[in-house]
Amino acid sequence: MENKKWYWDNLYILYKDQNINVSNYNNFIIVKRNNHIKLIHKKLQNDSGNYYMIKIIEHPFRTNEFYYDMELVGSVEIITNIIKESIRDIKIKQLGI
Repeated sequence: MENKKWYWDNLYILYKDQNINVSNYNNFIIVKRNNHIKLIHKKLQNDSGNYYMIKIIEHPFRTNEFYYDMELVGSVEIITNIIKESIRDIKIKQLGI
C-alpha cells in the first residue's frame, strides 16, 4: 500500500483541480479542512451501504514534520486506482494532450 503522505499529496492536487474544474468531478468529491482531506465517492458503495471514502488526517509532529492517519471505507485498491487515474488525467490535461 502507498504511504499516507502519497494520499495526502495527491488528494490535495485533486482538491485544487476540483476547485478549478468542478464539472470534471461528477462521481466523487474532495473535501479539505485544516487537518484532513477526504475523498467521498458518490456512486460506489461497500457491502454495508456506505459510500467509498478515504480520509487522510495530518498531525503536526514537530516543527515542519507531520505524520498522517488514514480512515477508509471500501476497497483501498479501488480508491487508489481512482486517485491514480484522476492524477493521470490532470497531468495529461496540463501537457495539452
